Amino acid sequence: MIYNNPLNSSFNNRKVFTLNGCQLVYFIPVDELISYTKANDKIQSFILDGSRFNLFDNLDEIKYSVKTEVSRIDTLYAVELSFKIQKIDVIASNILQQLQNDKQSAIILDNNNNYRLLGFRQGLTVSYEQSSEDNVYTVTLATKQLTEPEFVDTVAIVNLPVNSSIEPITTTPDNILVPDYSNSSNGNILQTISISSDNYQISNAEHIVIANSAYTIILPDSPQNGQEHIFKAVYDASINPVIIKSSNSLIDGNADVRINTEYGSISLFYNSGKWLVTVAN
Repeated sequence: MIYNNPLNSSFNNRKVFTLNGCQLVYFIPVDELISYTKANDKIQSFILDGSRFNLFDNLDEIKYSVKTEVSRIDTLYAVELSFKIQKIDVIASNILQQLQNDKQSAIILDNNNNYRLLGFRQGLTVSYEQSSEDNVYTVTLATKQLTEPEFVDTVAIVNLPVNSSIEPITTTPDNILVPDYSNSSNGNILQTISISSDNYQISNAEHIVIANSAYTIILPDSPQNGQEHIFKAVYDASINPVIIKSSNSLIDGNADVRINTEYGSISLFYNSGKWLVTVAN
């Protein structure tokens, strides 16, 4: 992972890492995130107390920092996350109030396209301020935890239960596209997109596609052999499904495939002029 140069402070053995450019944050009350499973130094799945995450997407001026504080007894990691939300509405305002009432755990997507878990067990304390001039909210979350923030595998994100009773809080209604980090040294990083409009055609580079409503998604026109895409519904799709189709190829011999289960997902693989379903949940 690429950080900017650490800044040494007056504290002994203390370094500050600041990471700008995060794109989204998932929140859940800290006491509702019970545990998680882990493999290959990454979280693979979460164990929740019947709750779901809230999604904040396409945030402005987001900053994430970890300060390592070493004492004679132990090492603490001082975590701080801040961002701005513009043109906030009533729903977003209510959720911000809920975040302020309860300590939160959070999952962030950073500017290196890595997911990280913050505030597990200790929880993040949330505060926010509103600018009266331009209706901008500045949100700050902070905690001190005993372990460094854990990396989260994309498998856990694809299967993450997200609150579908509200739209993701976002600064614009446009499609949310994470920048292409294809030159990253970490080969297992996949580009993720959260769509918010119907009949959206994904590109070859958009590997993980998240839908929060019953959208029709169109596959790329010129895929390459071996190309794979993962689609995830973050709502109950059993009534109104997500439809995935191609304009020039069949999918397992059909014109389209559908995600028609609650928080369902499907993976497609392209080979020799056709799309193949590899995993469907």
